[in-house]
Amino acid sequence: MNLTLIEINDLALRWQSEDLIHETPAWALIDEPLALGQEALQQARLQPRKINNQFWQQLSTDAMPGATQDIRHHADLAFRQLCGIHQQAQSEAYVFCMPAHYERPQLSLLLGLAEAASMTVKALVDPGVLLTRLADTAAPLALYLDCSLHGVSLTAVSNLSQISREKALLVHPKGVLSVVDRLANQAAKKLIQSQRFDPLHHAATEQQLFSQLFGSLNDHSCLGSKPIQLQYDAIAYDLALSDNEQRAATIDVLPDIVRHIQSETTSTAELMISHRAAMLPGLLDAVSLIPSIKVTTLASETLFKAFDAAGDILAGRQDNNQLIYQMPSPASQSLQNSDAHDDHYRITHILYRGVATAVEAYRTDPSAQLTLEQDANGHWNLVPGSTPVALNQKTLSQRQSLSIGDRVTFGDRSFEFIQVR
Repeated sequence: MNLTLIEINDLALRWQSEDLIHETPAWALIDEPLALGQEALQQARLQPRKINNQFWQQLSTDAMPGATQDIRHHADLAFRQLCGIHQQAQSEAYVFCMPAHYERPQLSLLLGLAEAASMTVKALVDPGVLLTRLADTAAPLALYLDCSLHGVSLTAVSNLSQISREKALLVHPKGVLSVVDRLANQAAKKLIQSQRFDPLHHAATEQQLFSQLFGSLNDHSCLGSKPIQLQYDAIAYDLALSDNEQRAATIDVLPDIVRHIQSETTSTAELMISHRAAMLPGLLDAVSLIPSIKVTTLASETLFKAFDAAGDILAGRQDNNQLIYQMPSPASQSLQNSDAHDDHYRITHILYRGVATAVEAYRTDPSAQLTLEQDANGHWNLVPGSTPVALNQKTLSQRQSLSIGDRVTFGDRSFEFIQVR
């Protein structure tokens, strides 16, 4: 089956065909005729009263401001954009990567729109789950930080034998649009002071400024880092924003992001940052100071690689319209398909209160509170005793082989089994 992944992010919807990534901004110009995508974005500051950029963020069938006879609500705009993508992609079936904040009403509506557009949807899948599976990390917790037009989200993914989404948080209600507006104000202030010219006073130069700041998204450079050149009445105005001026646009955003990451990181974790979030000024420096996490900045094509790696699993499912928040890890799949337990998947240490101790050293410690035994193949087993023990939130009733990422609760204590290479 020919499957195509569509990533729904209101900064731009993306899909891949023939190794080429296509994207269309989630902007609409409600006019005659209706304009969507890049065409609407180019009119954002020229015709602001006819612009809508919230139809994916606030997907619903509620009546919207500026409604017309043909465009009654946000779902109508989303439907038109889906039809355009389907016409270009011409895929046999689709998998949607949905936004982190979507609840079941939005997911059900999305499936209804796809059906109306004659699109066969194999599954709705959480992008954090796909990316964690591709990362194949030994950390028991993975965090996926992403950014959209209207917010910043953080997804926590449990990385055990099953990779499962635990929660998705909106860590800040302002996204790229707010940052771009602030950068535009910084640029206007600088031009007024240096050349007594206000680009926000004229629609044409405001649109030029807006388009150039959004142009950073095309080459994935930091927002506001590229030189700006505006043209008005045959006069060219050049300026560049300093590093401090760029970071001023995210001064209230970064502390909230860091605080939420820290609150979710109680032990070893891997933080995956989308290419969109990485463009926020100062973000990478801010998260690099958080202890106990490994930071990975993802390329724009990484999600599609993760989809390709999980393609057989997704295509092999019999049902359509599946909601997927959980997938088997590559390690557990490999162990199921092989009778050999490779050393690559064996635990080596037990993590307690942030301190990693070799399993052998812990087992022989007189104060050890868990009964651990090693079998003939060198794998560690947890043996239940007189005090109740929970393994991955389930009461242990018999000897159980341990895997990387397993979590054990013993009274008021929590232990995690990891591999240190």
